[in-house]
This record gives sequence, structure tokens and C-alpha cells, in this order.
Amino acid sequence: MGKVKVTVLKASNLKIADNDSSDPYVIVGCGKQDHKTKTVKHTLDPEWNESFEFEDVTPSSMIVFYVKDKDLFKDDSLGNAILTLEGLQAGQEVNRSLHLEGDDVVSGELDVSILYTE
Repeated sequence: MGKVKVTVLKASNLKIADNDSSDPYVIVGCGKQDHKTKTVKHTLDPEWNESFEFEDVTPSSMIVFYVKDKDLFKDDSLGNAILTLEGLQAGQEVNRSLHLEGDDVVSGELDVSILYTE
């Protein structure tokens, strides 16, 4: 078992969920653990630069990213992405640009940095 440090860097070209913009945040999940970034108001190209650590991970573990639009009652989905740790070398930090997918999602990229250690 190892651990992974996930840094949510930024997103670009997110879909509009409110009048002309969105209030995006990201939920990052791995195993039974979840972490959430801060909400960035009124943008389709947010920057977070927030890091989270997950423990008890293996090379076959999946990291799931849920990009959401913060609303008063029910938050809207701006897209999801999944990343597996398979093929990552322990101790080497890698950057990935993930295409967001989901219902009514036509655009959006999420940039993350991953560091897996055994």
C-alpha cells in the first residue's frame, strides 16, 4: 500500500451552468476518502492549486474527479473524469490534462498533478 498526492491545478473551457458563467469546485475521491477544493466564483477557467493526500492506495486504485457548479439548492455537474495510478512510477510526479465527460457536458478540461509513493 502506498499514498498519492493529488494537486488540482486548474480547469478550462467549462460549460456555463449559471447565466453566463459557473461557480466551479472539484470533489476528488480515491477509495473511501473524498476531498473538496474551494469554490471559485464566476468563471469557466478556474485555478485552484490545491493538494490532497490519499493513503492506502495501490497501483490499481482509481482517482475520481467530480467538477461541480455551486448553487443555492442543488449543485450542477460540470463533468467527471477518472484516472488510474496504473503505470505511474513511484516517486515521479506527473501532470495530466483530463477531458471532462458526463450528461450535457460538451467541453472542459481538468489539469491535475499526481505523485504516487509506495
